[in-house]
Amino acid sequence: MTAIADISARNDRFLPERAWQRVAVVPISFAGLALLLHLISNVFFRYGYFRDEFYYLVCGDHLAFGYVDHPPLIAVIARGTRTLLGDSIVAIRLPSAFASAGLVFLTGLMARELGGRRFAQALACLCAVIAPVYLIGGNILSTIPFDQFWWTLCAFFAVRLVMTEDPRYWLAIGATVGIGFETKHNMVFLTCGIVAGVLLTRNRRYLRSRWLWIGAALAAVIALPNILWEIANGWPTLEFVRNASGSKNAHVSPVAFIANQILVLHPLTLPIWLTGLAICFRIPRYRLLGCLYLVPMLILMATQSARADYLAPAYPVLLAMGAVTIARAAARWQWRGARAALLVPLALTGVLLMPIGLPILPPARMEAFTARLTGAGVSDPSRERGKTAQLPQYFADQFGWTELTAEVARVSAALPPAERARAVIFTENYGEAGALAFFGGPAHLPPIISGHNNYYLWGPGNTTGDVVIVVGYTDSAAIAQSFTTVELMGITRCTYCMDYENNVPIFVARGPKKPITEIWPGVKHYT
Repeated sequence: MTAIADISARNDRFLPERAWQRVAVVPISFAGLALLLHLISNVFFRYGYFRDEFYYLVCGDHLAFGYVDHPPLIAVIARGTRTLLGDSIVAIRLPSAFASAGLVFLTGLMARELGGRRFAQALACLCAVIAPVYLIGGNILSTIPFDQFWWTLCAFFAVRLVMTEDPRYWLAIGATVGIGFETKHNMVFLTCGIVAGVLLTRNRRYLRSRWLWIGAALAAVIALPNILWEIANGWPTLEFVRNASGSKNAHVSPVAFIANQILVLHPLTLPIWLTGLAICFRIPRYRLLGCLYLVPMLILMATQSARADYLAPAYPVLLAMGAVTIARAAARWQWRGARAALLVPLALTGVLLMPIGLPILPPARMEAFTARLTGAGVSDPSRERGKTAQLPQYFADQFGWTELTAEVARVSAALPPAERARAVIFTENYGEAGALAFFGGPAHLPPIISGHNNYYLWGPGNTTGDVVIVVGYTDSAAIAQSFTTVELMGITRCTYCMDYENNVPIFVARGPKKPITEIWPGVKHYT
């Protein structure tokens, strides 16, 4: 370890380069590969729209400085993409694909900044390309790929800070943290890592620098609109987080959490990012970078309810450091065939395991592939408590929405014209509400409301509640507590969807026993 540390501690830079060599050719090439994978997947191998994509598109129609379960930036992205490119699957997922490609590019760029040559850059980039967690994130419209990108960009600026010791990089770090907070509140974990990296390492000297404090102020100013929205709305996100931790996210022991990290990053990348982590703490100069991983990891492990993807943004800097260290060791010790021995197995197994991250297999074959993984002891790292399906959740949630819309449209069309004119659709969750809003236009469905997350804050609208088409609730007795009559009118059926979206009854409730404004507070559920 000492020998490797000595190699990594060298601050040697490249030999004089030609002009074309100054361009980050390797990171750009691998970023292009990552982008191409996502484009090919979404053009030729896609399943359907993902549950959350409907929700973000609806949020884009209700722009605000915050939402119950996420900050505002994803809604802005959804609104802008839909306005400029339309709402096809390829269009709305394009920003996520670019964010994922940006993560790969920054991973290679960090390896370059740490002194790595083309082999080190290629090794770091390849690890980022094949990691299932980055493939999953970049293949759907969600907060995840943008969160991963901002964490990685912040790590890149931290690398520049430790390599150049230029305190002005605190401005870039602060701005990135602020934008990241407006993307996903998980940026708080990275912020804790930054604070620890300053207080517990030689970077304490920056506490006397005005640039650090200006950077911190910049982060606070950028994050302020969302914080003010939280205050104005009674901190709904804190309620959401408490509920999710207590009843939604599956319990994960520390051992299982680490095992899931190995899986979602791809098992063969383990020695690379572990080497990177060891070097970060072996050499004082890089300990700030190590804190960007270790502190969030300890916090997330302590909660015992964090999903595996929550820590995924912290790995690119470790992959870069590990790749540089291993490449230098191979050069120093003249390991013949080191490039092939490292790159070829990663590439081949990356292709073999790619169905974990991209929907490149037909559903039936994907089900068989998933069954083999389950038989081998590999669990779905994204699973939530009480939710099962034949496919991993991030794939299963792309099925069933057109079938749901068709059945609800049939029930709606069967209503007498006078009832249909004053009817409203009430759904159990935002996925159902968003899908009906997205696909229900041609069927001229009634207005759609829900008590789930931000749908609750949007309220019941102008409906009187005289006629309500209830979707997603299985207990007719519970519905009857608020309505005079409850009639079963249909049942949704789908293949490969989440189990709780299959065989779901559709009721028509009539005659509210009290005004809808009095019923509404009881339908709120932030999960």
